[in-house]
Amino acid sequence: MTSIDNEKTDNEYEKSTATLTEGFPMITTGKLVMVAASLSLLIFSATLSGTIISTATNSISKSFGTDNISWVAQSFLIISTALQPAWGKLSDIFGCRPPVLIGIVILLSFSVLAGLSVNMLMLIISRAFMGVGASACVAMVNIIISEMVPIQIRGEYMGVISAANGVGQVIGPLIGGIISENISWRWTMFVNIPVILIASVPVYFLVKLPSPSGSFKSKILDVDFKGIFILVLSITLILVGVDFGSKQSWGIPKSYLLISFGMIFLVLFLLVEYRTKRDPIISLCLFTYRNVSLNLIGALVTGYVMYVGIFFIPELFIALYNISSTSAGVNTWPWMVCVIFASVSSGIAISKLNIYIPFLWVGSGLLVVGFGLMCTVNTETAYAKIAGFISIIGLGIGLRMPSSTISAQVAVTKEELAQTTALLNFFRNMGGILGLSISKAVLISVFNDKTEPYHEQYPEYKEILKTISGGSSKEIFKISELSLQNELVAIYVKTLKIIFMICSVIAVVGLVASLFIKNISIENEASKKDLEEHLYD
Repeated sequence: MTSIDNEKTDNEYEKSTATLTEGFPMITTGKLVMVAASLSLLIFSATLSGTIISTATNSISKSFGTDNISWVAQSFLIISTALQPAWGKLSDIFGCRPPVLIGIVILLSFSVLAGLSVNMLMLIISRAFMGVGASACVAMVNIIISEMVPIQIRGEYMGVISAANGVGQVIGPLIGGIISENISWRWTMFVNIPVILIASVPVYFLVKLPSPSGSFKSKILDVDFKGIFILVLSITLILVGVDFGSKQSWGIPKSYLLISFGMIFLVLFLLVEYRTKRDPIISLCLFTYRNVSLNLIGALVTGYVMYVGIFFIPELFIALYNISSTSAGVNTWPWMVCVIFASVSSGIAISKLNIYIPFLWVGSGLLVVGFGLMCTVNTETAYAKIAGFISIIGLGIGLRMPSSTISAQVAVTKEELAQTTALLNFFRNMGGILGLSISKAVLISVFNDKTEPYHEQYPEYKEILKTISGGSSKEIFKISELSLQNELVAIYVKTLKIIFMICSVIAVVGLVASLFIKNISIENEASKKDLEEHLYD
């Protein structure tokens, strides 16, 4: 190890010991549990708001048509991702309460407006503002628990919150399908409102974190609005460009132009942050900390494989077993159960055993193995075998989520916790969007290439084939010729296997990155007495 590495390790350790008990609020165990439960409900609701729409688009198209239907989901996802880094800095300037309460109000208000939409434009705009509120809630939930709980016992709380986040990701499409098929798509917007209201009461009354000193005017002057605007513009251009490219298999210049402009604005953002006299939105020094930078890579990887799995595994079930979207969502239950089990149990183990590296390694390895096994699936594979494969993936995600957050947070000061936590969420969401976009492009390209002969042979099915390549495997069973139907199922499954193989390779990158994460101790002998006194009955 070089002298630079030694210096870096010492620096990280000194920073980590500063985050243990100093500056954390005194709170009873009962109240802290209540806060954690409400925060779990809040992050579940915020995440559910994004994923619930994926199976409701058919119902929405009956009300408003299919023009721009994809933007109902994309507007939420892009805006919620682009704003993630900003909330960390805003919480540093204004404290944790204002951002989370503003996020709750925005999410509630625009959930109502989205459900009452009278046209597609109103729905898309409402969904975009829902993304603003959801991004604040997701970011602030993780920041609040990090600000309230010393790192020695933070793992178990992070485990529960990670489980709630994971459940919201997986169960959203299932709930959306049930509600839109049996009631109305409008209730997919309303269903979260009671849950958010219940969660907001303990947050309002029990989250009593100290507010940074200074007048409101001075705090406003500290906000780097220029940096926020340029960053959001940059990320939005990149993500919109990626979305356009994925839909056309990267065959249109518009996508490359948008991505290029996005990258230019990203470089401009870095220059602005480097030179600004205000408090920068992202402290660039965070990227020099080994544990932070490697965990950001890991978050990108986790987001990539998680979103791809959530979207394409139900599509696999539909293609193999000719079932509804709702039934396909139900069939993903092993994934959800394993995410909950692994997140909660690893979080508790981190707190009790003061270790996190083994969970990172094992979780990363399970993602490689799980998606590798998914590459063996064919049209004859039984559901029980696939259930075992997705259980392995669920365990991998569950083990990685709390351990990656803790291993990044242990390397920074308490003042850097909010930004670090927000960055992890941002990279995870970015990975998810990139994963979906790349996978959709692969599906369109490979499926169209393999089915090209059928376009001339069966011209009457040309539009159906196009719809299937866009990720709607249920359309296969609208074809009356049984032999063609079986051939298309086989081609679709083979195409999905390529997508899963890419996920396995991407997961290897996360595994390699985890091997170089420094094992910084989360114990501090001098603070044990303070920790015991921190929580009282």
